[in-house]
Amino acid sequence: MNKQSDGCSPAEQEGAYELLPFILNPSNIARFEAGKVIIGDRRAYPFSKSFVTCETVDEVATAIKDMVTQGSGPWLCAVHALRIVACKHALAASDSPKKLLSELRQARDILVVTRPTNTAIRLRLDEVLSKATDAINNKQSADKSIEASIKQILQGIYDDYATRARAMAELIENGDGILTNCFGEAGVHSCAGICSQRRKKNNSLYA
Repeated sequence: MNKQSDGCSPAEQEGAYELLPFILNPSNIARFEAGKVIIGDRRAYPFSKSFVTCETVDEVATAIKDMVTQGSGPWLCAVHALRIVACKHALAASDSPKKLLSELRQARDILVVTRPTNTAIRLRLDEVLSKATDAINNKQSADKSIEASIKQILQGIYDDYATRARAMAELIENGDGILTNCFGEAGVHSCAGICSQRRKKNNSLYA
């Protein structure tokens, strides 16, 4: 991860999460809580800030297929779903590492086909599963490994957003209009937030 000399990452330095609207804060996109995956329901937003709670991998897969989540949501939901499997095995101490690995791979196969056009699901699932496999083979906690992997991925992504947003904000002058040809997600919103809240520029954003 890209760290600054003062020990803060770009995202931490800019307060990146505070700049994002409700729908784009990662904890509102998807999070793992008390053995369940909590998914922000984009179908209801902005009329309500509601969530869909999933207790099984199949329920997470259905939520992804049903477009409950969009953008970066599908891959984030998918990797959180692996924790459902890992936590279940942590509670059943008698389960073998081989069985845990088998069920994690089965979960991966179910989740990877939920949104065929979203290549990030496959990439992130394989990345997290690889680290979980190493942890299991080294007799370490699969759940803690998955949790740490997700945190590291998100930190890297939002550090990158903050770094690019800072660079873009320097190029944008007060009063400029910004036009996007697609939903800009957190990258564009981070830039707009830095311009307005950190640089006190008055800009218009056309989505």
